[in-house]
Amino acid sequence: MNCKSIEELIFLYKELNSTERALVDKHIIGCASCKELLLQTNHQHQLVSKVAEIPVLSANYTLMKSRIMKGIEPEPRITLLDKILLRFEHRWLQSTMGIVSIILLGFFASEVFSVDDLRYTNKHQANAPTLNTQLFFQTYKKRRESPKTISLYDQTKKGDFKISKN
Repeated sequence: MNCKSIEELIFLYKELNSTERALVDKHIIGCASCKELLLQTNHQHQLVSKVAEIPVLSANYTLMKSRIMKGIEPEPRITLLDKILLRFEHRWLQSTMGIVSIILLGFFASEVFSVDDLRYTNKHQANAPTLNTQLFFQTYKKRRESPKTISLYDQTKKGDFKISKN
C-alpha cells in the first residue's frame, strides 16, 4: 500500500480492526514519515483525553453557556421609544421631568382659565376715529346706483364718508 492510503488509516488507528492495524504496523516499520504521523496522532489523542477528564468549573460553564446562547438568540430590536426611555433611567431625572411637567401644566391652565380673559370688555382708544356705518352704507348704495363708478379712495377724499370721533 502507498503512504496516502495508510495516512487515512493512521487517523482512525484506534477504531481499526486487527487486520487493518496489522497492515498499518507493517507499513510503519519501513516508513519513517508514517511512523512520525502515528506518534503525533497518538499524542494528540492522549492530550484530548486528558482535557476531557478535567472537571468544568461552574463559573466557566455559565460564562460559556451565556456566550453560546447569545450567539444563538437573535438580538432584540430596539425601537426609538426604547432609546429615549433608556436615556431616562435615573430616578432623579425622571422626578425632575415630572415636576417640570406639572409646573408647565399649571402655567398653561392659568393662562387658559384666566378670569380676566373670559369677561368681555369694550376697550377702545378714546381718540381713535370710528366709521359711521349708516353713512357708509348710504354712500355705498349711491355709488352702486350711479352710472359713473367712483372708487372708495375718491369718495373718502371728497369726504363722502364722515369719520366721527367719539
